[in-house]
Amino acid sequence: MPVSAAIAESNRVQTERLRNLVQCLNPAKLSVRLQAAEEVDDFLLSVPDEVVATALARSDRPNLDRGSHREDHLDSIERALAAAGLS
Repeated sequence: MPVSAAIAESNRVQTERLRNLVQCLNPAKLSVRLQAAEEVDDFLLSVPDEVVATALARSDRPNLDRGSHREDHLDSIERALAAAGLS
């Protein structure tokens, strides 16, 4: 299964959420993580469909939907910010 436009859009949306959170937190510490996330997205979008299909056929198939992966982290961060009165 190729990395679809829906997955790419999910990645973009979650990266934008992260970008907004960076403004609430220490940008110096988080900008490196944001850059790394974008580099992973770019890499995954460049991987040939055959390689993706092989990876997804494995019993320990990787989560190539980085947006859904980030969503879990961002939900936790947003809850922590809200609890601290920072959102």
